[in-house]
Amino acid sequence: MRNKIFVCISFVLVLLVLPFNESFSQITDSVNIKVGAERVEDYFNFYKEKKTDNRDAINYFLHKYDNYDIIILGEHHRVQSELDFTNELLPYLYKYGVKTFAFEFLSQDSQDKLKVFMHKDTFDYILLNNIISYKPRWYIKEYEQLLYSLWQLNKNKDIRIIACDASENDSFLDRDSLMAINILSEYKKSEEKILVYCGRNHSFTDFYQYAGKGDSIMRMGNILFEKYPKSVFNINFFPAIVLDTSNIYCIYNLPTIDSFNNKESIGFDMDSASYKNNIFYDKHLARNPKHSLGDIFNGVIILNQSDIQICLPDKTIENYISMFEEYNEISKIFKTIKKCNCNNK
Repeated sequence: MRNKIFVCISFVLVLLVLPFNESFSQITDSVNIKVGAERVEDYFNFYKEKKTDNRDAINYFLHKYDNYDIIILGEHHRVQSELDFTNELLPYLYKYGVKTFAFEFLSQDSQDKLKVFMHKDTFDYILLNNIISYKPRWYIKEYEQLLYSLWQLNKNKDIRIIACDASENDSFLDRDSLMAINILSEYKKSEEKILVYCGRNHSFTDFYQYAGKGDSIMRMGNILFEKYPKSVFNINFFPAIVLDTSNIYCIYNLPTIDSFNNKESIGFDMDSASYKNNIFYDKHLARNPKHSLGDIFNGVIILNQSDIQICLPDKTIENYISMFEEYNEISKIFKTIKKCNCNNK
C-alpha cells in the first residue's frame, strides 16, 4: 500500500514539474538567453584597470565614459556579431556606472510597459513579446536578448530604458527629432551617463548627411551634439556594409586592417588613426560628395568575425510573417555581400 501511495505521489510530482520545465525551456529558447551577467564581477576589475590597452574594444568603450556622458553606438540593423557584442557589453557598462540605455528599436508608446517589465521579479516573456512586436523589423531574438540582459542586471531596480522611436502608426513623424527629444528629456532630468543604441545613420554627431541639392539631414546624433557638444561621442562598427560606387552592396574593411583575421575586437578614435583621411563612400550614408572616415565617425570598433551574418526573425512573435518581405530583401543583400569586398575608391 505504501509503495502504491509513493508511486502515485511521485507521478503527480512529475506531472507538476514537467509543464514548468517545458514552459521555461520554451521561454529561454525563444529569447536565446545567454547567461553572462554573473561572470562580469570576475572580469570587471580587469577592464577597469586595463587603461594601457586602448585597442581592446570593451575597454575602449568603457573609458569613453570618463570624458563623455552620452555615447552613441551605431549598428547595421540585424547584424549578428554587432548585437552579440552589444549584449556582451551591457553588463560591463552597468558595472562601470552606466544605467540608462536608449534604444531605437523600442517605441515610446511602450515606455510604461518597459517600466513594468524591468521591475518584475520574474522574467515575463509575454510582456517582452508585446513590447518588441510593435514594428516588424525588430522581430529579432537578439534585440529581445538585450532587454533580457538588462532585466537580468536590474536586481537593484536602478536601470532606466528610454524607448526612443515612434510607433508604427506615427511614421509621418521626424524620427530623429523624436528620438533626440526623448533622450534629452531624460538627460536633462538626471545628467546620468547614457548608452544610445541605434542605426548608423542616426548616430552622426558633427557630420551632416546630405539630402541632395545642397541640403543636409539633421540626424538624432546631430541634435544631441549641437545641444551638448562636449558630452556626446559616436562609435560605429566595422567592417561596414556599404552601397559602393558600382551600386553593389559590399564589405568595407578599414585600410590595413583585415577584420576577418583579427584575434580580438578592437576600438579606437578616428582622429588618432592613421587612415582617418581615407575616403569613405556609401550612397546610403554620405550620398554626395565623398567624405573621409574621420569626417563621419568619432570612433570605431573592429569586430572579430569570420563572416557577417544576418539575424533570423523570431517566429514566436505574433504576426512575425509580416516581416518576411523585408527579411528576404535583406537576405538577398547579405548573399551579395559575401561575394565581394570593396576597396571603396
